[in-house]
Amino acid sequence: MAIVNTAADPRNGTDWSDVTFVHCTRWQDETGGQIAGSSGSSNTSPSKAWEICRDRGAHVSLANLIEMQMRHGMPPFQEALDHGILPSLSPDVDTNMTTDPFSLMRGAFCLQRALANELAFKESNPGARPIPQLVTSRQVIEMATIAGAAANRLLDKVGTLTPGKEADIIVLDARNINLWPMNNVPGTIVTMMNPRHVRDVLIAGKVVYWKGKLLGWDVEQLLRRIEQARERVLARINGPAKVGRLPAGNNSSTNPYRPNFLGSCCYQGQNTTAREYVLRP
Repeated sequence: MAIVNTAADPRNGTDWSDVTFVHCTRWQDETGGQIAGSSGSSNTSPSKAWEICRDRGAHVSLANLIEMQMRHGMPPFQEALDHGILPSLSPDVDTNMTTDPFSLMRGAFCLQRALANELAFKESNPGARPIPQLVTSRQVIEMATIAGAAANRLLDKVGTLTPGKEADIIVLDARNINLWPMNNVPGTIVTMMNPRHVRDVLIAGKVVYWKGKLLGWDVEQLLRRIEQARERVLARINGPAKVGRLPAGNNSSTNPYRPNFLGSCCYQGQNTTAREYVLRP
């Protein structure tokens, strides 16, 4: 395993606090490890890779939505939590999935709870593996704030509202008919809110978003430029090859622009042999 081999090389040292591992979906040392809560339990073995990451102070960043969509593997929230590591959240591929933090937080919250709750039923947990603690909404918010700042070595500047740090502030509008009355602030943010609840944003003390509108940007002009960029990309995809033929497997078997890039990865996926679903009404 790459992590174990890397740790065995003395040139890499023992302080990995400046290292952030991304994805980490193949770190489990045994089948089902990410679901079982493997560290320290009686019927599974601790993960050496995760122990190294924990003991050397490394950080972990998980792109939970993309990892589930693009066949990376099961996002290993439970493994990280079992080893005392608070993972940060990443959108990763902006063109495939939303980048908004509310979706990332809700995805992490629901995924961890789904896997943990599944172990509460003997039918899906015949080995009586221990049931992990359920992650809280506050912990998920910390994944999107404090953990992200720490993973990027910016915790001395941002990540918390602390005197001396840069004033990166998001003001949320909770007085909304789909939220009110609000009884639990972290719970409302993680399980109920979306980007439309963002009222104001300050970056380093500068107001960049006020009462639901971007400041200092001609949004319509920006949208037109984005659309023009898309049209240029589509023209290249559908046009003739510009650099000649490429070897098989190098982006395409015949030319560097492949029309099926325009298809839906969510609909077709990567499986070209399985039959399409026929659903009852």
